[in-house]
Amino acid sequence: MDEACKDAGLKYTETFKVAENLQLDGMGEPMPKDLHPDWAGEHVWSLKIGAYHDGPGYGGAQGQSGEFRMSNCSDIERVCFESVGYWMTYIFKGMAHGSWNDATYFDGSLGMDRWLV
Repeated sequence: MDEACKDAGLKYTETFKVAENLQLDGMGEPMPKDLHPDWAGEHVWSLKIGAYHDGPGYGGAQGQSGEFRMSNCSDIERVCFESVGYWMTYIFKGMAHGSWNDATYFDGSLGMDRWLV
């Protein structure tokens, strides 16, 4: 179980790094401007929650924090949210309860791999 959890965490960490690098290189969009803004009326990058943004590269002001969203966000943000919110949960629960289908083939590790490719 420890190895499966570590593997899932590494996959999410790498996905987050790719998304963050795309955002900081100007190739990502913190929140598509044609969609409704977040609760604060901003278009702030949603993946860096609880940690303050380091500047305008994330779509907000210095020291502003994002919040997880699975709608009104770019596709890469949605995939990152789904990987930590759904796939990692399937892997953890599948390993803890001995459901190899959930942990590996159905929605778990291999499902995560399919979406991250």
